[in-house]
Amino acid sequence: MSRTKNTLATAAALLVASITTAPTARANPPTLEIEGVLRGDVLVRRNTQGKIRDEASSPESFVRLSSQLSEHIRVAVALELTRTLREDGKWTEQDALDINALLREASIEIHDVGGVPVAFVVGKHEIAFGQALAAMPAYTRSPLYSTQSVNRVMGLTVRLDERIFDIIHSIEASVFSSESDSPILTQAKPGRIDSASVRIRGELFEGLQFQASAMHLGNRHLGNEASEQRYSVGLIYQDPQGHWMAWIEGIYHADQKNPNFGNNAHFAITAGASHKVGPGLVVAEVTWIQNVLLEVGLGYRLNLSKNVSIGPEIRFTHWSDGASSGGSARGGSANDLRLALTVEVLLGPSVENPEDEVLFGKKPKDQRGRE
Repeated sequence: MSRTKNTLATAAALLVASITTAPTARANPPTLEIEGVLRGDVLVRRNTQGKIRDEASSPESFVRLSSQLSEHIRVAVALELTRTLREDGKWTEQDALDINALLREASIEIHDVGGVPVAFVVGKHEIAFGQALAAMPAYTRSPLYSTQSVNRVMGLTVRLDERIFDIIHSIEASVFSSESDSPILTQAKPGRIDSASVRIRGELFEGLQFQASAMHLGNRHLGNEASEQRYSVGLIYQDPQGHWMAWIEGIYHADQKNPNFGNNAHFAITAGASHKVGPGLVVAEVTWIQNVLLEVGLGYRLNLSKNVSIGPEIRFTHWSDGASSGGSARGGSANDLRLALTVEVLLGPSVENPEDEVLFGKKPKDQRGRE
């Protein structure tokens, strides 16, 4: 496997060298862009002992510097700003950030070489999997969030943006290390390339988008027998006027032992809808995880400006008997009511996910009701 990594690195270096020495590569001077997301949320919930407690964090917050070095090469470095400030009603001790954890992304993208709509992304970045829909104000509080997203890992992603049969619009494939924030800037041995994923995206007809993805996680840092197989199929429909949107995604976890939810949690479904009301969106979402929980959420995302939004939400969760939360026994009440308030500030272009724009030079459709 190390031989494969060396081969990939050598090939990428040769390709970069050949492009940067081409006459067209020096036609335009390098550009520098600063973008990112600053989020803050406050959550009030009942803990496992039945007491009301608050939590506060800055989930999925980061600042990114990216530069278009040449016509075909872009580099990006992002700093992680996510922190847990309060937990179970108490202020948390903020440890010094490890340089590898602070570095959310460090990647180089090579795209559109020879007129072919292909992009190669090498380094630490987000991996292609799932629908990655972020409609609820506090979407990181979703019980499926950690299953639907894999980021801050080392690997290689290849994406083809080409219409196939006028249905498929893009195909992505990734090979990567399952160990998040593996040591890449120290003398310690970096994580092994032990995982792979593939995702297909397209449009069945106007307004109805689909995705299908599969992932193998080696998880060698968790143990030799800790591999996972995840599969996801999803649909998103947005009406032509852009007033409302509906979505559904099904996830199948093939292994008996689910690291996130315990044993025999094979199936999960999340579905929801949003509608423009005034200057923002009303969002409703339902999530079901086999033998674990059923959750209903309702929120409102108020757009104060093109780049600033604030949103309250409420989630009601019914836990199954003997269910686990985050891999540990739940205990306490079978019902859980949570109230949250989230503030979000987009730095730079107003896009749904700045990572998509940096990685592949495209602005995805906004899923948050911004004009």
